[in-house]
Amino acid sequence: MRKAVICMIIVFVSLFQGCLFEEKLIDEYGAETNNNFIMVHEEPLNSLQDLYCKRFAKALYEKTRGIIEIEVLTVGQFGNNKNSLYELQKGNIDFAIVSPGTTGEIIPFGQFFNLHFLFTDDLATNQIILDESKVINRQLVEIYESFDVRPLNFWTEGFMYWSNNKKITEPDDFIDVKVRTMPSPLIIKSYEAYGAIPQGLSFHKVFRQLQLGNIDGQENPLWYIEQIELHLVQNYIMDSRHAMYVTSTMINKKLYDKMSVDNKILLREAVEEATAYINSIIVEKDNQAKEKILDEGSTIIIPIEDIDREAFKIKAESVIQLYIDMVGGDSARFMDALREDINKYK
Repeated sequence: MRKAVICMIIVFVSLFQGCLFEEKLIDEYGAETNNNFIMVHEEPLNSLQDLYCKRFAKALYEKTRGIIEIEVLTVGQFGNNKNSLYELQKGNIDFAIVSPGTTGEIIPFGQFFNLHFLFTDDLATNQIILDESKVINRQLVEIYESFDVRPLNFWTEGFMYWSNNKKITEPDDFIDVKVRTMPSPLIIKSYEAYGAIPQGLSFHKVFRQLQLGNIDGQENPLWYIEQIELHLVQNYIMDSRHAMYVTSTMINKKLYDKMSVDNKILLREAVEEATAYINSIIVEKDNQAKEKILDEGSTIIIPIEDIDREAFKIKAESVIQLYIDMVGGDSARFMDALREDINKYK
């Protein structure tokens, strides 16, 4: 009898708390509205960002008992990446996946994510740094907030790997090698520091230009290299882990500021659930990609142990200084504090 009473009390309390959350959400957004929000990401359907957004939307819908619904749009359905940032600032969309490369011209502080050999060579450790670094989650978030957007978290789509027709294990191996890069000044300078010749090239042209021999290599996560079959036109893939593809989940700042503490907690829980889900997928996709590439036998994968990461780190230091010079202001102290955070985990 006593156990039955206790169970009834637990059920009552749970239902009561759920009703309180629902009541607060209705008070916050208005009982007469549908509370539908828009979330835009940078990739096509069924990509990692698309899967992330859908998992986030599902988690938030369930946690708010169906009161918050999110419509997920791809970049092609909405516009280009810069449009999504602008519309997020204006409040025309509510959530967005925005990568530092997209915000670089507006918010240069975030460009440190593009620096080579800054983080560790372990993906799980790096996610902990992204989650716990005070520099990232306080100082950088405050900088973004001054532009009317609020990062909910930073997460990664995996390590970047080098693919090339030449075996690359030390900086001198890059001398006069033509490498396709994204148009970030820091990425371009990183390859110039190794002696390479960076090539600004639309990504849809990369496969053909590699096939023709007009460029020698490129960089991308391993799962993506296999997915779009770049390994078929490359002799080597280097497990360099020189950088990560980092992105962020953002919300319009005014929308975030008017949310109650309880709803911000639910938002945080939904973000954590989606991030954990994607992290598990990345490991699985990388393992599957590696297995497929090795089974096909046309491309050699160079393990991380064979790459002189320390030599590359020395070359990369000049680009870190370039970041400080480019951003100006408190960027030197910002970088020192960031490296202190990262070194705690090395």
